[in-house]
Amino acid sequence: MYPHSTTRQLSLETLESRLVMAAPIDTFDRTAVVKAYLDRYVPSLATQVVWTGNTSSCDAGMADQRSTDATLEMINYFRNMVGLKDVALDNAFSAKAQQAALMMQAQNSLSHTPPANWACYTAEGAEAAGRSNLYLGVTGPRAISGYIEDPGAGNTAAGHRRWILYPFTDRMGTGSTSRANALWVISPRVEQATPDWISWPPQGFVTKSLVFPRWSLSRDKADFAQATVSMELNGTSVPLTQNAVANGFGLNTLVWEPANLVLPAANADANIKVTVRNVLVNGQAQNFDYTVTAIDPVIPPQPALTVQLAATSILENSLSTPNFVTVSRTNADLTKALQINLSSSDTSVLTIPTTAIIPVGTASIKLPIYVVDDEVADGNQMASITVSALGHVSSNASVTVLDDEVVMLGLSLDSGTIARNGGATTGRVTRNTPTTLPLVVHLVSSDTTAAALPTTVTIPVGASSIGFLVTAVENTSAAGLVNVIITASSEIGSAQAGLAVEGDVVAWPWRNTKNPFDVNDDGFVSPIDVLSIINDLNTFGSRVLTRPSANEQPPPFLDVSSDGFTSPIDVLLVINFLNLVGAGEGESSSEFSAPTDLALGDTNWLDTCCLDTFASGRRRKFR
Repeated sequence: MYPHSTTRQLSLETLESRLVMAAPIDTFDRTAVVKAYLDRYVPSLATQVVWTGNTSSCDAGMADQRSTDATLEMINYFRNMVGLKDVALDNAFSAKAQQAALMMQAQNSLSHTPPANWACYTAEGAEAAGRSNLYLGVTGPRAISGYIEDPGAGNTAAGHRRWILYPFTDRMGTGSTSRANALWVISPRVEQATPDWISWPPQGFVTKSLVFPRWSLSRDKADFAQATVSMELNGTSVPLTQNAVANGFGLNTLVWEPANLVLPAANADANIKVTVRNVLVNGQAQNFDYTVTAIDPVIPPQPALTVQLAATSILENSLSTPNFVTVSRTNADLTKALQINLSSSDTSVLTIPTTAIIPVGTASIKLPIYVVDDEVADGNQMASITVSALGHVSSNASVTVLDDEVVMLGLSLDSGTIARNGGATTGRVTRNTPTTLPLVVHLVSSDTTAAALPTTVTIPVGASSIGFLVTAVENTSAAGLVNVIITASSEIGSAQAGLAVEGDVVAWPWRNTKNPFDVNDDGFVSPIDVLSIINDLNTFGSRVLTRPSANEQPPPFLDVSSDGFTSPIDVLLVINFLNLVGAGEGESSSEFSAPTDLALGDTNWLDTCCLDTFASGRRRKFR
């Protein structure tokens, strides 16, 4: 946005800035034009703004001196290209412009008349907004080049350009943040010798990159209301559109936009002839004819950085394996050390040192990179490593971090045993997937007469787990120790946990109380007992045993170990017994009596019965 001039008087303020004295550039001298472009425009454009302020605290801060100098150099480069003298920076103007730039960034909007309710509003900033060119999204020297280009449907009058190229000023002020610029351009008129007329692009030589789509011709107090303009490119007429004349922004100006102005390929000049007719100057019609020659300057290769990764993909669990990135500089001065800045696009995936030094005489440096193992099954993640350095073309490279986690639902209980009457414990379901969405988990108790719990719980957004209450069911006819399996299931998987509900001790029906090894209850321990369990396992597999219904009462007594499961361990116990005692021995007297009052989970008897005895090699019989 560019400001309108007004008739109000500006108070004269002390000029406290250093002057950069440069003579106007002879645009008819090709070498001078190329040298000025390479020595002044290119370095200024490459200068980044380092801002010390902060919008959160409304601290206007300041731009670093280097970028401020480059901003002034960019202003004077364009002024010198059209034959104008340098301006200097006024510290008072710049201080207020800095406040204006802060307001524009904080509000994320542009206005020459910001209201008092704007973020970070100050009277000084509002004053500067009314007297400044304003830019949001580009700052420092790049904003100056943007003002001269003056693109966009709202800038058809090229007001920003006209204020920078206004001949009757000798000072300006600049304020830059990380995303905004305010350039104070309205100051007391200074009468001084100036060119008769000012155009952009200027007559004579100009680099092709500065031949912007919007052209202009300015003259003090000229009347362009009836003026017409025509153009030719290398002798061929160029169609164009004349924009409406709008005065009040610097010098009176005619603005037009050529259509399809395609400049020749590299190393070929473009001669563009401009003819402007019927411009009234002091009431007299005048014509202006000039030629712009667009050229390609010889630009030496820029110092550049390159990034090379040892691999384009890294396992997330490769924390113990060093991973490296190599940063190299080309077209650079190796007689000087170079500080480089590095960053990761996603530090939750990949981290890297933020700064490093490439030593004198060295073209490259090897740096470690660190993979972040987040223990979340979030799939493969990509991160980009960017490296930059002052005066060098930056570079980046991408790496894919391969996820090593398997999507999993977890289930745990605070206690594995609760009492029958009034007992309770807390269960918890966990997920190792991203927490950006809620997760519904379904819960099932294998024995609802022993343990009750909610049918569903929902892990909320932002959480990786949620607890739920498991309570023993009271007033039931069931007695003894009941083994309950709690199952949790969701779209990402399922999990189980065992819970023992304790009550009055009763015999476990799946165990033969007379002789636990007599599976078929025929009075003998024989291979038939082994076969009974094997046949069951072949048919049904290893499984949790629940109390049998009326039509499935044992035998066979499948739970030899009394652990609540039928499994190969029950087969092994019978086989071991047969190997040590011998087949066919029944319920004769022995030095060991099998307990008759075991409930589910009472497996201590095995230590006495089988483990110690088998280890010592002594034979024992049951009765």
